[in-house]
Amino acid sequence: MNLLVAREAVICTHGEDVDGIISAFLLTCHLRGRGYKKFKYYFISYGRQLDCFRHLLNNKEEIKGKDLYVCDLNANDNLVLNQEGRILQNIALLVNKFTWIDHHDVTKKNAVCLLRHKIILIHRQNICASKIIYEEFLKSFNDDYFFWLSNIAQAQDYPTDDHHEEIKKIGYDLQKIISYHNLTPVYNALHERLLSLLSEANNWYDRGSLHERFNGVLRQCKLKEIAAKTMLERYSLFKDIKDKKFLLTYGHPAVSFKTVLKHVGLKFGYNYDALIVLFGSPIDNVIVCGNSDGGFKASKFCNFMGGGGREQMGGFGIGQISEKNYPYLADDIAEKLNDFL
Repeated sequence: MNLLVAREAVICTHGEDVDGIISAFLLTCHLRGRGYKKFKYYFISYGRQLDCFRHLLNNKEEIKGKDLYVCDLNANDNLVLNQEGRILQNIALLVNKFTWIDHHDVTKKNAVCLLRHKIILIHRQNICASKIIYEEFLKSFNDDYFFWLSNIAQAQDYPTDDHHEEIKKIGYDLQKIISYHNLTPVYNALHERLLSLLSEANNWYDRGSLHERFNGVLRQCKLKEIAAKTMLERYSLFKDIKDKKFLLTYGHPAVSFKTVLKHVGLKFGYNYDALIVLFGSPIDNVIVCGNSDGGFKASKFCNFMGGGGREQMGGFGIGQISEKNYPYLADDIAEKLNDFL
């Protein structure tokens, strides 16, 4: 293998949340230290994982002889076990090295299949992808900035009372920026710009808040949150299926799931077994969150639907989602829930 070619990395990461963006940045820092010179990024929604890997296979020159890394994306059954599993197998034959870094339960479940395809798996439970990369590759440098960034991501994916409020606030605001970027057709370029800004704290952070350069976007995010709240009240509906109660709603694509969860809690409380949010285009993703009592296995249902997740949260794709087709898709999901239960 030509070592000059192998010093090029393709990074496929979750493009919808803080962990996906920060993990891509931390991984880039690690690889630059190892001599990598060129990087190609794909910021992917859960609903479009399969499309991305198909694209890579159909455009072989983008990955041939290069090192491929996947961050914060679940290796679900739809990718690994059925006919589509050949996509990963064929990609693995094209690249110099294929590494998958993740924390979702379904990825661990499919570890044997990944290893069979010569895919290197780095998996930890209850630790986000950013924290995995920090502990696996960067911890020995004792870099306070890398550690701080990994904690921001960890507080978003696995929040605890131990996380400082400033850490949580920075993560929430970063999430707003990421969600807003995803509304635009140039979201990939905007996310790459965000990675560039992360290279220096003073590029994007100023005394406990995001830099003033983001003030305009944050104001737009606030307006989108108001619109999202109106949509939640308009489209939310409860469905009783067998012995379970589900709350389904339409999610504005400019807001995060955590924002939706907060609005739902204020409006309806948490009197349901699972919340199911259908995020509109261009996100086109369904997020499922089960209550903490564990009565409904959210990640197992998402796996049943061709997606994946961790513990009581997961996601899957069902094609294009809009306000117009939301009622029909909600009915389809209700039928699938009945089949699953």
